[in-house]
Amino acid sequence: MKQALLSLLGLVGLASALHAQSSAPLVADIPFAFFAGDTAMPAGEYRVWLNKDSMRVVVRPVEPRSGVFLSAFGADAKARPEKYMLVFNKYSEDRIFLNRIIHAGDSIASEMMKSKRERESVTSTLISGLRPSTVVVLARMR
Repeated sequence: MKQALLSLLGLVGLASALHAQSSAPLVADIPFAFFAGDTAMPAGEYRVWLNKDSMRVVVRPVEPRSGVFLSAFGADAKARPEKYMLVFNKYSEDRIFLNRIIHAGDSIASEMMKSKRERESVTSTLISGLRPSTVVVLARMR
């Protein structure tokens, strides 16, 4: 219990530090369970912070339980979208991974580093010959 409390306090402290250096969070209602890195996240409403200086991302449910820190890198958004979007790679019904964060009006997207679990999903889809699909969830600034 004490270790869980210390972990939670550490996460809150890091999230506060990241939040202080980042733009307002995106809020999205994600209607399916997904993975943020190797961490399974249930369906629900989430806040997503991006620190463009360090390319660190925090994904956290609106109802605080726990959050996830991810590393990202800049990627071409292919256009300057008018909406905020979270883009997911879907390999199967139970293998959906947060892949990109796209900010309205920005030509650079933030792409997540592939986790070990996602790399395994990529390998299994290559073997089976199936192609992953893309799922887009619209987000809004808080």
